[in-house]
Amino acid sequence: TIHSSGAAFPMLILKRRKRTVGKRAGMTRPKIVAAGANLWLKVGPRRFTVAALAKELWVSTTTIHAHFRGGFDEIRTEIARSFVDQLAPPYKPNQDAEGYLRALFQSAIETLHKRHVAGHLVASTLADDPLMSPIFAERLLTTVAGLAKDHDRAWGLQLVVERLAAMILFETGSLALKPPVDAKASVLKRISALPSSEFSMLKQSAAALAAEPQKRADPQYSKRIADHAVDTILAEFAKGQPQP
Repeated sequence: TIHSSGAAFPMLILKRRKRTVGKRAGMTRPKIVAAGANLWLKVGPRRFTVAALAKELWVSTTTIHAHFRGGFDEIRTEIARSFVDQLAPPYKPNQDAEGYLRALFQSAIETLHKRHVAGHLVASTLADDPLMSPIFAERLLTTVAGLAKDHDRAWGLQLVVERLAAMILFETGSLALKPPVDAKASVLKRISALPSSEFSMLKQSAAALAAEPQKRADPQYSKRIADHAVDTILAEFAKGQPQP
């Protein structure tokens, strides 16, 4: 290139580092998972797609697939793992195993009730694979070892995960998410529309069933439910592992 003064500037040749097709600079698996978790909470499972995630990150779907060869299913698993990791925080100083478990169960209810679209994902993924989050499994196994020293830890972990998953599934259901007054009215309306000749037990139990959602209005509700679940687990530990 010739400058107006007649002097020639040296030509600079810049070499660009080659990237694998689909790998955009600065895009990583953790970054994609974090964006995926936020999108899952924002749009829910029915509207979550790889294309929607790519749009959120301003990349092509090819970029997403370059990091996640398993596509949607692999991304979904990693998002679930990120949610589960957050359910089991580190032990606090001088915190015992029972106190930790009670706090974990209560926190799970309160956190996933606010983030209910994560609830079913967490419950189903944990039930399918209790070891899917090594962080979660390690801290729960530590808790089981403190509560049931003489029992098989694998059995103890399975018992805790079963109770936790069932609690999360129920407490993030559509009825649980309605305001207590609306939930009560919904139960009564649905039962009242049923013929007494076929659903006599439901008719007789209508008042009791409608009263259940009202309990969620109590500020201590999450603590009571968590304590009940943990009490059930401790009772099972006290009885010991059933023989096959």
